[in-house]
Order: sequence, then structure tokens, then C-alpha cells
Amino acid sequence: TALPIRGNPTRENYSSFEFFAVQSMDLTIQESRGTRSFNLSDVPTDASVGDLKHLIHKKNRKYLPIRTQIRLGPKEKGLNEKDALKVHGIADGSTVYLKDLGPQIGWTTVFLTEYTGPLVLYLIFYMRPSFIYGGGASAVPYSPVVHLAAACWSFHYMKRLLETLFVHRFSHGTMPILNLFKNSGYYWSFACYIAYYVNHPRSEERF
Repeated sequence: TALPIRGNPTRENYSSFEFFAVQSMDLTIQESRGTRSFNLSDVPTDASVGDLKHLIHKKNRKYLPIRTQIRLGPKEKGLNEKDALKVHGIADGSTVYLKDLGPQIGWTTVFLTEYTGPLVLYLIFYMRPSFIYGGGASAVPYSPVVHLAAACWSFHYMKRLLETLFVHRFSHGTMPILNLFKNSGYYWSFACYIAYYVNHPRSEERF
């Protein structure tokens, strides 16, 4: 649509007008699951995938940008939020698919939860053996290798926690919240399994 910047729309001074082009397109948004679809108008042609998600949210508040994904097909991979729509051939009249990813959680939160659990759980076995093995466990002295194992374990997970906070940058801001329980369950259960046998009072017989 051509809009005048200044001047009056008269035939006499038409040659002195300055115009700029406001280019936009109309898209059809189709849910990946189900038959619901709707039209989205006035999408800038230079918009990114992330911009489109926010425009969809503006039209319908139930589509939160944090838990939706834009796809070219119902079963195709999600598009990168930083990509321009035109890079993927999305133009006026195109149909794009909207995938609801379900409840999401930040990657940083997931990693901090995954790594804090093994660190704390292992140290409980190491520092309070009577809680796990019974009252007499505290009277059994540790061998140097058990102390070394605790130091190495603590260093490993403290390093991971610091890397998560200050080093790692994630290309995707969130992940399905269900993954928090799956990943944490794996890390936490194996931490308990390893800590149980390494810090067991009878482990001295093996070391």
C-alpha cells in the first residue's frame, strides 16, 4: 500500500509527493493437530518466524510464543525463530502450521535441576552415612580413595553448574516440562546408585 508522507492528494502537486511502500501479506495459520485454522492479515514481508509467533499471540492470546512452533508442514521440523519468513518461501497467501508444544520450561532451569540433584544426593551419602546405612556407619573410617571420589564428584558437578550459569548459551529457550522429570530422574537415580556403593561401610573391603 502506498501512503503519502507529506502534501495533499491533489492533482496539481501530485509530482511533489513522496511515497513509501508498506508491504504486507496475508497468511493462513493451520493448527498441526486438528482442523482449526484462521487468517492472519498485515504480516510484514520482512517479518521473522519469531515476529509471526508474536503476531499470532496478539490475535489469539491462547497461543503463547514460548510454547508454539511454526512449521511448513504438519509433520515437518519447526523453523528457527531468527529466520526471515521469506527465506522459507512464505509469501502472501501461504499456509503455515502452528504446533502447540505443551507446557515449557527453560533449559537453564532444567540443567541446574539435573546437576544440583547428583551433587547434593552424593554428599548426603558421603557426609551422613548413618542416614542411609544405619547408626554404626559413621564409626567406620573412609579410605583415601572414598574422599578422592567425593572430591572428584563434587568438582565435576560444580563445574557443570557454573558452566550452565556463565558459559552455555542455548539456541532454544525452552524444552517440554516433561523432560525435566525424565532427565532429572536419570541423573538423580544413578547418583544414588553410585553413591550407595562407593560410600558403603563395607566398600573398604573393595578398596
